[in-house]
Amino acid sequence: MGASPPPFRVRPPPLALSATPPKVFRLSVSPDLDPAAITRLERLGGPPFVARMLDLFLRDAPPKVAAIRAALDAYDSDAVAYWAHGLISTSGNLGATRVSELVRQIEQAALAGRWEPLTSLVDDLGPAFATVQAGLAAELERRQR
Repeated sequence: MGASPPPFRVRPPPLALSATPPKVFRLSVSPDLDPAAITRLERLGGPPFVARMLDLFLRDAPPKVAAIRAALDAYDSDAVAYWAHGLISTSGNLGATRVSELVRQIEQAALAGRWEPLTSLVDDLGPAFATVQAGLAAELERRQR
């Protein structure tokens, strides 16, 4: 007969704290990008994870931004809220603070049926997203070299 397993699990040793500060990446293209968000993602999943998240955002977000504009033009507040909601956390997780805040406000206004602020918020989203898109694309390109 074999030995029975111990009645408890052995815990791994605690993680050693590094004496060196974490890397903070430069996203110098825009003050609307928080480089600490990329650092957090890198700690979570490593460089390949960050590259994958950047790639997914850069492919998935532009159609969502366009869908927000199209839904606004069609006076479809449910669709505006739907597409805006899909960008809140993804943009925030990548440090696109201005875009994340704008789409949060867009979603709230659409859900409340407040059309007056929606036009100006969506108008602001276009250039804010373009700036963030350029910054994140540059970061992805830098990582792929």
